[in-house]
Amino acid sequence: MTDFTITKEFPKSEIEFDQRFSQPDACYEYLFQQKWPDGFTCKKCGHKRYWLSSINLYICTRCERQHSLTAGTIMDSSKIPITYWFKAMWWFTTRKSGVNAVNWRPSFSTISSPVQQ
Repeated sequence: MTDFTITKEFPKSEIEFDQRFSQPDACYEYLFQQKWPDGFTCKKCGHKRYWLSSINLYICTRCERQHSLTAGTIMDSSKIPITYWFKAMWWFTTRKSGVNAVNWRPSFSTISSPVQQ
């Protein structure tokens, strides 16, 4: 399983969070930096070069092994947009008093709509 660590520069407020992670590309960029802080490295052959597919797979230019930023995470194969996952994870990890379903649901009432469509 991939181990992602929240770094110092992770947003401290909801306003900061929304400014930084409102777009999917920003979320994927953050995951890339967490997974490969020194740049992409193929797990199979160690090669450093890749091309990015239209479905966000990083494909090694040498051996063509496919790498996913969300593999081994709760986001893997999810139909829920990555921006929603990021918001939910941020919300759960920043609440000092804990979170319950009653408090959480109104904030994410739109999460279910893309999945149901």
